Amino acid sequence: MRSCQRPNVRRREIIMTFASFCLLLLILNSTYTMMDVALPPHDAVEKGLFPKRPPPYINSKTEKTTEKDEEEASSSMMVPQEAISDEAVRLHFFQEVLLKCSDKWAAAGGINYTLAKKVRRRRVTGLLGGKESPNLSSWWSYDDVIRDTVDPGPCANPRKQTQEEIVLTHACDLVSTPPFNDIYDAACIHLAKLLLTAAVASHRKQPESNVTGPPAGWQIFIPLPRAAKRYFSWDRSKNMNFNTKKGKSVDFSNLYVWVQLDILVPYLDQRTIKFRSKLCFCLEVKWPPKCLARMAFIVKVPQWQFNKDPFAEVAAFAVDRKLGMRRVPPTFLFPIPLAILQVALNQRSQRYIHMPNFFVRGAETKTYEKWVQNDVFLFLQTNAERGSGSEVYTRRGGLEAWCSFQIKIPNVTPLLSSPLRVPYGKEKIPGWHRWFNPLYKEVVVPHASLAALSEQVMFDYILGNGDRSPNKNSFVVSGCQQWGCLGDSAICSKGNNNRSVSDFPTIVHLDHGLAFRRENASLGNNPLAKPRGRQTFCMFYKPLLWRLWSIEKQLTRRHANFISGVDWSPCEENVDVVNRKNLWTNFLMANISSIVCRAVGKKAFEASGKRIVRLLQSANECLSAYPLEVVFLP
Repeated sequence: MRSCQRPNVRRREIIMTFASFCLLLLILNSTYTMMDVALPPHDAVEKGLFPKRPPPYINSKTEKTTEKDEEEASSSMMVPQEAISDEAVRLHFFQEVLLKCSDKWAAAGGINYTLAKKVRRRRVTGLLGGKESPNLSSWWSYDDVIRDTVDPGPCANPRKQTQEEIVLTHACDLVSTPPFNDIYDAACIHLAKLLLTAAVASHRKQPESNVTGPPAGWQIFIPLPRAAKRYFSWDRSKNMNFNTKKGKSVDFSNLYVWVQLDILVPYLDQRTIKFRSKLCFCLEVKWPPKCLARMAFIVKVPQWQFNKDPFAEVAAFAVDRKLGMRRVPPTFLFPIPLAILQVALNQRSQRYIHMPNFFVRGAETKTYEKWVQNDVFLFLQTNAERGSGSEVYTRRGGLEAWCSFQIKIPNVTPLLSSPLRVPYGKEKIPGWHRWFNPLYKEVVVPHASLAALSEQVMFDYILGNGDRSPNKNSFVVSGCQQWGCLGDSAICSKGNNNRSVSDFPTIVHLDHGLAFRRENASLGNNPLAKPRGRQTFCMFYKPLLWRLWSIEKQLTRRHANFISGVDWSPCEENVDVVNRKNLWTNFLMANISSIVCRAVGKKAFEASGKRIVRLLQSANECLSAYPLEVVFLP
């Protein structure tokens, strides 16, 4: 009897041990999942852990589509991810980063250490201008500094403002000022795709335009799609019983959408061919349309020399959201038939467009029309591989081109013409790279603007974008434009028709068509890209740097999966165990459309991953020489 009981007892012990082991694994997995809040797995959307992808923008009633079409349509929009909160980023720095690295970073003392603190104190004192000193420890972002130190009131915009009664609001109205919101982004993008899809489908059914007005590019009137109605509402501050001439009460079923695609006239600093798209919501099919609401987009197309422009714009938008910056306006891909682009060129609103000599390469680009025909249409037709299934810039055998649509943000002005302007001038004060040297004291740069430029430099370095500087592609939204100012004076002329803008200005990141170049691409215009030994960039934007540390910690832990001996630290490297470049590359590419990845190329993302590692190494080197309050901006 005892011999029969012993195997049973042994069997129960084995079962209990196995059950305890499984329970321990479950607890560890749950703990790890709770800690890993910012990096959802690839199947997280399907499991319902994160916001679901909006429904495909293809309207099955207007056009038959394949499964591949629906996959391309939905995948070209990035799924919103739950980013690490600012509170979690700050907590991670003080509870982990500072504890691990405080003994390795610079201690008080030394000539450079003391001088750097004096230079910072001088910059902050000059910024306050004798005013009551705010709590500097409360400054987290440059927006905090702007609200405490910048007065947008004295400046006025003398341009005449057109007054029109807007009684209709839509999802894209909420996308107007950074930092942007992921939920609003997704709603605006989905609405825009619904409207563009309906317009393109209507064009296929009836190629002849139903607009009787003068040439203004490609244009069409369509009824408001049923699926788009949930993105609209009547402005409750206006008359809700607004009636048409026929006396019928207005509802969404009576709305029409005027959709336009026109050429964007190039300027001297615009080297690429661009289009613009306008959408107007009205009650009648009548020219000119009386708009109850509007939205507008900047449209980029693949072209000779700049074939990756639209894809780089979408990738930059995705990386901006992954890093929690939210400074790039909502941007998405959409396939536009070449026939529509051709009509937009032939029927453009401005018939004669001067062709700057800078753009002329020969007889094939002597006029604007020849330039577009050669660099856009001929390029796309030549590169389309019909029927092979490997098209990059086009789809459906070269009949449609992938274009990027970026919502146009109102009240955008160049940095040097804004309240956040900096003392930049190639002739008088060369070398803006020196502003980020903690020992540089010849010129006092406004503290908020310096912090904003630091973020911009870090972002451009990660993207591999060498096409930006304080006087080029640097923009401010809201605030006021410095019209009528003399020199550096903040006092502007005023008139009876001036309309002051009281919103606080902030930075918006635009134009990333030249980003995501390969590792050997020249980034000579970026101070972070200088060779080791010559680099003096040691003033990093605190929110972005701390967030990079938080993300890398989670990436490392996920990769190591609690392997013994592997512990993340910003001031030490586990080179033998963790390939940080690969971790960052996979992070940047996750959830980005296969269309974008195919066009941009994995090599470009690998170069970005490598630059992030180098950026974090540079920050650690600077922290070993200068005080924390000097290295961290603001």
